[in-house]
Amino acid sequence: MATTTASPPVQRRADMRWLWSFIAQHRFAAIMAIVTGAIGGIAQAFEPYLVGIIIDNITQEGVVMEHLTRDIGILFGFSLVGVVMFFGQRFYSGQVAYAVHYDIRKTVFDNMVTLDQSFYKQYATGDLISRMYSDLNWVWRLLALGFNRGGNAIAGFIMTFILLATVDLRLTIVAFIVLTISTAFQMRAGLYLVPVSERVQDQAGVISALVQDTVSGIQTLKSFGKEEQASKKFLEENKEFRQRWLFFKRRNEPVGMLPQMISYLTQGIIVLFGGMLAVNGEITIGNFAQFL
Repeated sequence: MATTTASPPVQRRADMRWLWSFIAQHRFAAIMAIVTGAIGGIAQAFEPYLVGIIIDNITQEGVVMEHLTRDIGILFGFSLVGVVMFFGQRFYSGQVAYAVHYDIRKTVFDNMVTLDQSFYKQYATGDLISRMYSDLNWVWRLLALGFNRGGNAIAGFIMTFILLATVDLRLTIVAFIVLTISTAFQMRAGLYLVPVSERVQDQAGVISALVQDTVSGIQTLKSFGKEEQASKKFLEENKEFRQRWLFFKRRNEPVGMLPQMISYLTQGIIVLFGGMLAVNGEITIGNFAQFL
């Protein structure tokens, strides 16, 4: 009679699908963060477009207070909508980030108390605590920044392209090609930093494990006179952590400046090509202002 062996239980992997299962528990706040951000992004995209229209109206008709008051009122209305929507976006994105962060912490803790002693013999407690803190901190940042900027960035990008394309398609294509290339370069640079950041996290786990083992076994160290040896070991590991951290920061800071550099580069190209088109009379001064 053939005997069958039970297969070991499949361990769930903490990937994006696993993360989305927690976000789905707070779907209302998540949807509201995206919707309010999208509305705010659309309203923000209309503001420079309206400014260009106001400039052209003044250039063609002169200062007509009735028309100027109406246009400024419309511009103020879009600005007010943007402020309210961005407040809602920040409120709901913070709610999602906090709630999901709390749920994951509780789930991880509930799972850790069910693990047997052999697991904790294989993995140092200090290392586990350090990695949990670091990973959960990254989850918090991902959720807070993702929901706080995702909706308005995507909707604003699409609406800006549509509005500017109606003004001058050539200048719009030039500006967005520069943005696309620069953004792709920034993403590649960010991927390069991932393993560097993981090396910092690994060393932080080593130090946490060393501190935890030293504190829990402090009486044994004192009994055998191993205090100086433990101190030297901590100094060596701390120096290694400092080197890895500085190596990461020296590369992370320039990458963090890339969005501002991209913005300045795009503005410079728009001023160059848009100024030439405005001087040649192919676009109006108001159209030129809409791209800035």
